[in-house]
Amino acid sequence: DSAAEAKLVANELRRVLPSESVFLDTDAIRPGEKWPERLSAALDLSQLVFVVIGPTWLTAGIDEWGRRRSDVESDWVRQEIAAALVDSRKTVIALLVRGAKMPPTDALPDKVSGINTRQYIEIRRDFWEIDIGHVTNLENATFGLTEVDQPNEMFGPFWNELSPDLQDAFALAATDARRNGREVISTRTLFAAFRRLHPEPLREF
Repeated sequence: DSAAEAKLVANELRRVLPSESVFLDTDAIRPGEKWPERLSAALDLSQLVFVVIGPTWLTAGIDEWGRRRSDVESDWVRQEIAAALVDSRKTVIALLVRGAKMPPTDALPDKVSGINTRQYIEIRRDFWEIDIGHVTNLENATFGLTEVDQPNEMFGPFWNELSPDLQDAFALAATDARRNGREVISTRTLFAAFRRLHPEPLREF
């Protein structure tokens, strides 16, 4: 229920981080791309996951049978939150906007109820600059950015010439290399990244 605020938050984050380090599906997924794979790849790469919650977050999108989107297991927002909450590598933070309150645990589906145990950040309309500063400061404190964190810097001007699939694969491989204390991306790591993004046979590769 907070698409406008999510866009504003993403724009603020891009002011302090490389643009490709911030994923917002409505911006990043291009026409014709397989969006389930792109969402899964972006979530796998993420260290911080922000859940933007407005006043009608839990009741948004009620269908003709009275089901909330959050109650439908196939809903992608629900799946993303649930996956992030069980991944110990990720920090999940709720951003409360437009005076929203954190929903009580018993009002949330079990698989996403864990978000209620995490410290949230309230972004108030009249104190936007101050409150969004808490978010961007958190990003700066979380990311000790090195070359391997920023594959675009490793490739220089060639980065923008790569296809989105190649950019995703190199970014995923760079993240894996960093997690394992390596400063180079091996062919084996790159190939494994391709296989995770595209499980089907890689005939062209």
